[in-house]
Amino acid sequence: MLKKIFIYFCQILVYLAIALIPIAWYLYHINDYGFYEAIIKALVAALVIAVFLRVCLLPAIGNIITETLFSAHSFPDEAKELALARNLLAQGKLNEACQTLEQYAKNNPGYLKAWDAYISFLLDPMKDYKRAVAVMEECSQSKRWNAEDRAWFLYRCGKIYENHLSQHTQAVNCWQKAAKKYPKTAFGREAANKLAHPS
Repeated sequence: MLKKIFIYFCQILVYLAIALIPIAWYLYHINDYGFYEAIIKALVAALVIAVFLRVCLLPAIGNIITETLFSAHSFPDEAKELALARNLLAQGKLNEACQTLEQYAKNNPGYLKAWDAYISFLLDPMKDYKRAVAVMEECSQSKRWNAEDRAWFLYRCGKIYENHLSQHTQAVNCWQKAAKKYPKTAFGREAANKLAHPS
Protein backbone atom coordinates (compact mmCIF):
# COMPACT_ATOMS: atom_id res chain seq x y z
CA MET A 1 0.00 0.00 0.00
CA LEU A 2 2.78 2.42 0.96
CA LYS A 3 4.63 1.52 -2.22
CA LYS A 4 1.56 2.40 -4.31
CA ILE A 5 1.19 5.73 -2.48
CA PHE A 6 4.86 6.49 -3.05
CA ILE A 7 4.60 5.67 -6.79
CA TYR A 8 1.43 7.77 -7.06
CA PHE A 9 3.19 10.69 -5.32
CA CYS A 10 6.22 10.38 -7.62
CA GLN A 11 3.97 10.43 -10.66
CA ILE A 12 2.32 13.61 -9.41
CA LEU A 13 5.75 15.18 -8.89
CA VAL A 14 6.82 14.29 -12.44
CA TYR A 15 3.66 15.80 -13.94
CA LEU A 16 4.09 18.79 -11.65
CA ALA A 17 7.64 19.39 -12.87
CA ILE A 18 6.59 19.02 -16.50
CA ALA A 19 3.80 21.55 -16.08
CA LEU A 20 5.70 23.95 -13.79
CA ILE A 21 8.56 24.90 -16.10
CA PRO A 22 6.57 26.26 -19.08
CA ILE A 23 4.03 28.02 -16.82
CA ALA A 24 6.73 29.72 -14.77
CA TRP A 25 8.58 30.74 -17.93
CA TYR A 26 5.38 32.19 -19.38
CA LEU A 27 4.50 34.16 -16.25
CA TYR A 28 8.03 35.44 -15.73
CA HIS A 29 8.90 36.40 -19.30
CA ILE A 30 5.56 37.17 -20.91
CA ASN A 31 3.44 38.60 -18.08
CA ASP A 32 6.31 40.37 -16.30
CA TYR A 33 5.69 38.79 -12.90
CA GLY A 34 8.50 38.83 -10.39
CA PHE A 35 10.57 35.66 -10.18
CA TYR A 36 9.15 34.41 -6.87
CA GLU A 37 5.62 35.48 -7.73
CA ALA A 38 5.86 33.65 -11.03
CA ILE A 39 7.15 30.50 -9.28
CA ILE A 40 4.33 30.52 -6.71
CA LYS A 41 1.58 31.10 -9.29
CA ALA A 42 3.11 28.51 -11.61
CA LEU A 43 3.35 26.02 -8.74
CA VAL A 44 -0.35 26.34 -7.96
CA ALA A 45 -1.35 26.08 -11.63
CA ALA A 46 1.03 23.17 -12.22
CA LEU A 47 -0.30 21.30 -9.19
CA VAL A 48 -3.84 21.59 -10.52
CA ILE A 49 -2.73 20.43 -13.96
CA ALA A 50 -0.70 17.54 -12.51
CA VAL A 51 -3.60 16.27 -10.41
CA PHE A 52 -5.98 16.63 -13.36
CA LEU A 53 -3.59 14.70 -15.61
CA ARG A 54 -3.04 11.89 -13.10
CA VAL A 55 -6.57 11.54 -11.77
CA CYS A 56 -8.77 12.39 -14.75
CA LEU A 57 -7.15 12.69 -18.14
CA LEU A 58 -4.60 9.84 -18.24
CA PRO A 59 -6.98 7.17 -16.90
CA ALA A 60 -9.59 8.30 -19.44
CA ILE A 61 -7.06 8.10 -22.27
CA GLY A 62 -5.97 4.68 -21.00
CA ASN A 63 -9.56 3.44 -21.07
CA ILE A 64 -10.04 4.70 -24.62
CA ILE A 65 -6.83 2.99 -25.78
CA THR A 66 -7.75 -0.23 -23.99
CA GLU A 67 -11.22 -0.28 -25.49
CA THR A 68 -9.84 0.48 -28.95
CA LEU A 69 -7.10 -2.17 -28.86
CA PHE A 70 -8.66 -4.85 -26.74
CA SER A 71 -12.42 -4.44 -27.07
CA ALA A 72 -12.36 -7.55 -29.25
CA HIS A 73 -11.97 -9.70 -26.14
CA SER A 74 -15.74 -10.05 -25.96
CA PHE A 75 -18.70 -9.53 -28.23
CA PRO A 76 -22.42 -9.37 -27.46
CA ASP A 77 -23.15 -12.05 -30.09
CA GLU A 78 -20.39 -14.40 -28.97
CA ALA A 79 -22.59 -16.72 -26.88
CA LYS A 80 -25.26 -16.77 -29.59
CA GLU A 81 -22.83 -17.66 -32.37
CA LEU A 82 -21.10 -20.40 -30.39
CA ALA A 83 -24.42 -21.81 -29.16
CA LEU A 84 -25.69 -21.93 -32.74
CA ALA A 85 -22.58 -23.83 -33.85
CA ARG A 86 -22.96 -26.27 -30.96
CA ASN A 87 -26.63 -26.86 -31.80
CA LEU A 88 -25.79 -27.52 -35.44
CA LEU A 89 -23.05 -29.90 -34.36
CA ALA A 90 -25.48 -31.75 -32.08
CA GLN A 91 -27.80 -32.17 -35.07
CA GLY A 92 -24.94 -33.67 -37.07
CA LYS A 93 -24.71 -30.64 -39.37
CA LEU A 94 -20.94 -30.34 -39.32
CA ASN A 95 -20.59 -28.23 -42.45
CA GLU A 96 -23.23 -25.74 -41.31
CA ALA A 97 -21.61 -25.49 -37.89
CA CYS A 98 -18.23 -24.95 -39.50
CA GLN A 99 -19.64 -22.25 -41.79
CA THR A 100 -21.18 -20.51 -38.78
CA LEU A 101 -17.84 -20.40 -36.99
CA GLU A 102 -16.02 -19.34 -40.16
CA GLN A 103 -18.43 -16.45 -40.66
CA TYR A 104 -18.16 -15.56 -36.98
CA ALA A 105 -14.37 -15.35 -37.31
CA LYS A 106 -14.51 -13.33 -40.53
CA ASN A 107 -16.97 -10.89 -38.96
CA ASN A 108 -14.50 -10.36 -36.10
CA PRO A 109 -11.13 -10.32 -37.87
CA GLY A 110 -9.08 -9.20 -34.87
CA TYR A 111 -10.74 -11.42 -32.27
CA LEU A 112 -8.44 -14.32 -31.47
CA LYS A 113 -11.07 -16.35 -29.62
CA ALA A 114 -13.32 -16.40 -32.69
CA TRP A 115 -10.51 -17.68 -34.90
CA ASP A 116 -9.42 -20.17 -32.27
CA ALA A 117 -12.97 -21.57 -32.15
CA TYR A 118 -13.06 -21.85 -35.95
CA ILE A 119 -9.63 -23.48 -36.19
CA SER A 120 -10.36 -25.85 -33.31
CA PHE A 121 -13.53 -26.93 -35.08
CA LEU A 122 -11.60 -27.60 -38.26
CA LEU A 123 -9.27 -29.83 -36.26
CA ASP A 124 -11.95 -31.62 -34.30
CA PRO A 125 -14.54 -32.77 -35.30
CA MET A 126 -13.91 -31.83 -38.95
CA LYS A 127 -10.40 -33.37 -39.11
CA ASP A 128 -9.71 -30.93 -41.93
CA TYR A 129 -6.05 -30.43 -41.08
CA LYS A 130 -5.00 -28.98 -44.42
CA ARG A 131 -7.66 -26.32 -44.24
CA ALA A 132 -6.72 -25.56 -40.63
CA VAL A 133 -3.04 -24.98 -41.45
CA ALA A 134 -4.02 -22.88 -44.48
CA VAL A 135 -6.13 -20.64 -42.26
CA MET A 136 -3.38 -20.37 -39.64
CA GLU A 137 -0.66 -19.64 -42.18
CA GLU A 138 -2.80 -16.85 -43.60
CA CYS A 139 -3.42 -15.48 -40.10
CA SER A 140 0.30 -15.63 -39.28
CA GLN A 141 0.97 -13.19 -42.11
CA SER A 142 -1.74 -10.69 -41.19
CA LYS A 143 -0.78 -7.44 -39.48
CA ARG A 144 -4.08 -7.38 -37.61
CA TRP A 145 -2.48 -9.72 -35.07
CA ASN A 146 0.26 -8.81 -32.65
CA ALA A 147 3.61 -10.63 -32.59
CA GLU A 148 2.52 -13.07 -29.88
CA ASP A 149 -0.58 -14.09 -31.85
CA ARG A 150 1.34 -14.53 -35.10
CA ALA A 151 3.92 -16.66 -33.30
CA TRP A 152 1.08 -18.73 -31.82
CA PHE A 153 -0.40 -19.38 -35.27
CA LEU A 154 2.98 -20.50 -36.62
CA TYR A 155 3.76 -22.68 -33.63
CA ARG A 156 0.37 -24.39 -33.71
CA CYS A 157 0.64 -24.80 -37.46
CA GLY A 158 3.93 -26.63 -36.98
CA LYS A 159 2.36 -28.99 -34.46
CA ILE A 160 -0.42 -29.89 -36.89
CA TYR A 161 2.07 -30.54 -39.68
CA GLU A 162 4.08 -32.72 -37.30
CA ASN A 163 1.30 -34.61 -35.49
CA HIS A 164 -1.49 -34.90 -38.05
CA LEU A 165 -0.04 -34.47 -41.53
CA SER A 166 3.32 -36.19 -40.98
CA GLN A 167 5.10 -33.34 -42.75
CA HIS A 168 8.13 -32.79 -40.56
CA THR A 169 9.84 -30.42 -42.99
CA GLN A 170 6.83 -28.12 -43.04
CA ALA A 171 6.62 -28.26 -39.26
CA VAL A 172 10.26 -27.27 -38.91
CA ASN A 173 9.72 -24.45 -41.41
CA CYS A 174 6.85 -23.04 -39.31
CA TRP A 175 8.86 -23.26 -36.10
CA GLN A 176 11.88 -21.64 -37.74
CA LYS A 177 9.71 -18.72 -38.87
CA ALA A 178 8.24 -18.31 -35.39
CA ALA A 179 11.64 -18.49 -33.70
CA LYS A 180 13.31 -16.12 -36.17
CA LYS A 181 10.56 -13.51 -36.57
CA TYR A 182 9.25 -13.45 -33.01
CA PRO A 183 12.14 -14.53 -30.73
CA LYS A 184 10.90 -12.46 -27.78
CA THR A 185 7.42 -13.99 -27.69
CA ALA A 186 6.43 -17.02 -25.62
CA PHE A 187 5.58 -19.11 -28.69
CA GLY A 188 8.67 -17.90 -30.54
CA ARG A 189 10.76 -19.26 -27.67
CA GLU A 190 8.70 -22.44 -27.58
CA ALA A 191 9.32 -22.91 -31.30
CA ALA A 192 13.05 -22.41 -30.76
CA ASN A 193 12.89 -25.01 -28.00
CA LYS A 194 11.15 -27.43 -30.38
CA LEU A 195 13.94 -26.97 -32.89
CA ALA A 196 16.66 -27.39 -30.28
CA HIS A 197 15.07 -30.46 -28.70
CA PRO A 198 13.18 -32.36 -31.39
CA SER A 199 11.03 -35.16 -30.03
